Amino acid sequence: MYVPVSLLGYLAYGGNLLDNVLLNMPDGPVTYTVQVLIIVHLLCAFTIVINPLSQELEEILNTPRHFNVYRCLARTVIMLLVLFIAETVPHFGSVLSLVGSSTLMLLTFILPCLFYEVLSRTESDHCPTRSLPFHIHVINYEIIFLAVVFLAIGSYFSVYNIVGPDAFTVPCYVNVTLAGG
Repeated sequence: MYVPVSLLGYLAYGGNLLDNVLLNMPDGPVTYTVQVLIIVHLLCAFTIVINPLSQELEEILNTPRHFNVYRCLARTVIMLLVLFIAETVPHFGSVLSLVGSSTLMLLTFILPCLFYEVLSRTESDHCPTRSLPFHIHVINYEIIFLAVVFLAIGSYFSVYNIVGPDAFTVPCYVNVTLAGG
């Protein structure tokens, strides 16, 4: 889903494409409608994503499961912490690049090849041991090697963008006049 959208955005805007493709779109009813729909999506999705963290914190704090002031307080503290982190990290796109470069390579290329290699050698009563041809082993290990190389390169540049000399901007809670985007 992301690759076709990214490709179409690049084909439409070329080298002027910004991290957020919506910033390239001209102002108008379509842009505003898309922005409103994305906000609704984020609000609904955030509730689902933050709920397990909230429930785990409530479990650690032995908060009663029924609605009470302690649950509201715990969830408010979590939201304030999320807000603080969001305001502290100056360019969230760089953090997303780091997460993407590391986890995408692991989940898409490295781990499936490793799991396939391990599962093909595993003996069990339910599944006979398979012997893979040599060229399959070579292909798997080539994919793993290349993915590790690209993971290292992507992670290096992502970390450099996060902690590099031009990366830091003053958060708005430190000095509102110096805070920049």
